[in-house]
Formats: sequence, C-alpha cells, structure tokens
Amino acid sequence: MKIERFVLGPVQTNTYLVYNENSKEGVIIDPAVYDTEMIRTINEVGLNIKYILITHGHFDHVTGLSELKKQVSAPICMNPADLAIMPIDEKGMVNQVGFSFEAFQPDINLSDNQQLKVGSLNFSVIHTPGHTPGCVCFYFAEEKVLFSGDTLFQSAIGRTDFPLGSYEQIISSITNKLLTLPESANVYPGHGEKTTIRQEKLHFIA
Repeated sequence: MKIERFVLGPVQTNTYLVYNENSKEGVIIDPAVYDTEMIRTINEVGLNIKYILITHGHFDHVTGLSELKKQVSAPICMNPADLAIMPIDEKGMVNQVGFSFEAFQPDINLSDNQQLKVGSLNFSVIHTPGHTPGCVCFYFAEEKVLFSGDTLFQSAIGRTDFPLGSYEQIISSITNKLLTLPESANVYPGHGEKTTIRQEKLHFIA
C-alpha cells in the first residue's frame, strides 16, 4: 500500500493518493483543488483510479472535483447526507476565502459498514456524523490505516460549530467507532500530520 499526501488549497487540506503498487489501482481521497503534481504522479506510475472518495462535503475537500473528473474517469463516492451542506457551504465559508465550487451528485452513495476494494486492498466505510451529517472515514483493516477526514486530528477533533454540525454526534462517532479500532492503527486526517489511535486515546477527553 502506497500513500502519497498532497497539502492543497487555502486551508491546507490533505488530499491523499492511495494505491496498490502491484495492480496499479488506486483511489483519491478529498481533492481539495486540482493539482498537476498529483496528476503527474498518477500518469508516471500508470495508475488506474477506481474511486474518488469524499470524507465530507465541505468546500475545502471537494473544490478540485470538477477539473479532476476531466482527467480521471472514476466515480465520486460520498455519503448523500452531505448534499444538504453544499448550498450552505457555498454561501458561507466559500465566500470568506474567495473560493467557489461546482455542486455535484455522488456516483456512489456511501453508507456505514460498506465494503469496497481496490486491487488487493480492501477497506470499509465508517459513518462518523458530527463535523457534518454525512462525514465518513475509510479504514483499511489489513494495513491498519484510517483516513479520518475532519472527524479526528492529531490531538484534536473536528469543529462542530458549522451549520448542521453536532458536538454530541462527533463525540459518539469518535468514542464508539474510531477509538475502538486497533491502537496501532495509523490515522491520516484531513488536515495536519498523521497520528495513531493509541495517541488519540491518550488525548481524547469527551
């Protein structure tokens, strides 16, 4: 399993390129903006992108979708509950930083415990509402790798003061769904540096 991180956009979002080095099949997680370096990597390695995975619908995680889809013919995967935040996000936070994005519909609706496969890499969808209603994380159990979006960060949790956020929900999501994963699991968040479940158990206070 190969993980490439690209820190992109006005709020330094982590966009991840994850792929199987043998089959050359991969996924893109949260295209913050269209990035030519990432496209160059895809072409140089000869990757077949199977899915574009969205942890949640905030603008800083999806602004690159429109241009990316012109280069990568892969289905967009998102929990449909986050379609409700897009009009709010576009009028609010987007205007504050001078960015805009094209509204979209997911090609594949993600749900809790859904299983997906990329080459020999199997991963599951974990629905973690709180930061947004449709927040999801992606867990590669065999590799013990979690992509946590804006639900869990290094020594921090996602904000819940945005429209449709819920502090009670995010605490429940983290406590009951993420901190129950193996302590040795590596956590790759939507912003900032990676961490582990063990580290976050030490810092987490509900």
